[in-house]
Amino acid sequence: MATIRINTLTSPDVTSFYRCLGPLAALRKAHRKTLDIQTNQIARMDWAVAADCDIMFLQRPCLGKHLEVAQITKLARTPLWLDFDDDLFNVQSDNPTAATYGNEKIQGNIRRMLEIADVVTVSTPAIRETMQPMTSALVAVIPNAWPDDFRPFVEPLASRTKRCVWRGSATHIRDVLEVAHHIHDAAELFSEWKFSFLGWEPFMITEKKLSVEVFPKMEVLEYFDKLRELAGQILYVPLHNSQFNKSKSMIAWLEASYAGMAVLAPEFPEWERPGITIYKEPADFGQVLGEMLQTPWPELKERVDASRAYIQEHLLLSHVNQLRMAVIERLLNGSGR
Repeated sequence: MATIRINTLTSPDVTSFYRCLGPLAALRKAHRKTLDIQTNQIARMDWAVAADCDIMFLQRPCLGKHLEVAQITKLARTPLWLDFDDDLFNVQSDNPTAATYGNEKIQGNIRRMLEIADVVTVSTPAIRETMQPMTSALVAVIPNAWPDDFRPFVEPLASRTKRCVWRGSATHIRDVLEVAHHIHDAAELFSEWKFSFLGWEPFMITEKKLSVEVFPKMEVLEYFDKLRELAGQILYVPLHNSQFNKSKSMIAWLEASYAGMAVLAPEFPEWERPGITIYKEPADFGQVLGEMLQTPWPELKERVDASRAYIQEHLLLSHVNQLRMAVIERLLNGSGR
């Protein structure tokens, strides 16, 4: 049995769940009979750490410590694999992380690492378009995928509640603020519906004393179970029109489809997927949401079924991880660039 040791410098957050530790753990389990894929989270960095692995994997690298790891990795002639799930060169000013990622030194760190990387993987074609001119390495799109190793896809519940759901964090304050009046109006007009918010409380809506419920940020697997437990019918994804948002992946659609909810999302390329209901402009959001709230569940379920069928065929992690295996083989064969 061949052993492949992959060292990484990451924390077990949601992004790592979809892009690093989660997919690599699933890959190890899928190939356990033929390969021993060992993923190690390093606590220190020196030549010995770099030399004692087959691949160095850095997910969302931007800090000085990431650059140090990347440089030592190259000195040790160990393949360097970078992965990005956001366009860190176009973080909008209203995002709480803008001061970090917009910092000139941080931007320089990312550019330098792109220059020396052997391969770069990203979640969307839009991120590839931004980063490919900055590196001579291959920039490959590996889309985010449903982690069927953790939570298999199952049929939507036959009985659904009249819940309209939003999920996210405070990084989406502008996205929600842009359509908050539409959400407020819908909650007033369709008082039989409960408007649920997971991960962050949008004060501009909840302070109106409408029929809302708020669930705090939770561990990712607990969140999956809560989303399914809500048994809602609609999950909406308002996104401000910006390069950063157009580069974002469709994770919310994957999660909603798992939970059996129909999705409302903007007319961005990443969201033009089977079963998704599209709104063209913020001004249209309220009308389209209202139409969905008046649509009988059997019709909404047809959209959910279309989404689920596509995901099951194309976007289960057990399928998409074949792309990661191809990257690993490319790096081990010395053909990263």
